[in-house]
Amino acid sequence: SVLPCRFYEALATGCVPVVVSDEFLLPFVGSTGGGGLMSIRTVDSFAIRVPESAIEELPRILHDAAPRHADMLRSLHVYRHAFLYEMPLPGEPAAMGAVCAAMADVARRFG
Repeated sequence: SVLPCRFYEALATGCVPVVVSDEFLLPFVGSTGGGGLMSIRTVDSFAIRVPESAIEELPRILHDAAPRHADMLRSLHVYRHAFLYEMPLPGEPAAMGAVCAAMADVARRFG
């Protein structure tokens, strides 16, 4: 079973998420038709996605990703706010957070 809360916990704590699932739908990711906060390519800049059929290869996949770890952490810190449901601190911009994304999606759907 997929535990989406672990994805958010990884983001909130500044860890590169490793998603081993064929079914987990990444939140706020646009389809090929557009929409969403970011593309799957952007998510791949800070997360490791592994198909369930490749679970036996997970140690090699993680080892191969190690040279990109610093870049992934930098990308994670750029985009992680988009997934967190916290209101910005006083003086911080509110745009691009999950609350804003949810409101924009509702506005787009229901005009």
